[in-house]
Amino acid sequence: MIYVSVFAVVGVLLASFVKNIKAEFATLIIIFVSSVIMTYIISEISDYFDTVNRIIEQTQVNRSYINILLKITGIAYLAEFSADLCKDAGYGSVANQIQIFGKVTILIIGLPIIEAVFNLMGELM
Repeated sequence: MIYVSVFAVVGVLLASFVKNIKAEFATLIIIFVSSVIMTYIISEISDYFDTVNRIIEQTQVNRSYINILLKITGIAYLAEFSADLCKDAGYGSVANQIQIFGKVTILIIGLPIIEAVFNLMGELM
């Protein structure tokens, strides 16, 4: 965590310095720093998947529901990451469209879980 924080602060300071000289390079620096941090996060996430698999085995939860939840989590993070990059580059309207697209995609992917919840409620009544 410390390395990521230091890397991010150094990247932001460098981008701030370069922004006065050439604004396009500052945007590229921020995109590079953000991409390196995202790559690091993805490499660290394997422990999370091991824990999820252990929970699935212990609780006998339907694996397809867990896969849907993992996809939803990934879409949420990716949409937020992309939207933030667009906002930093000065394209707020594109960022808003990415956020809307992410929300709609999450809704569509989550429909099987919503259906299962309604079926369970129907069985309980």
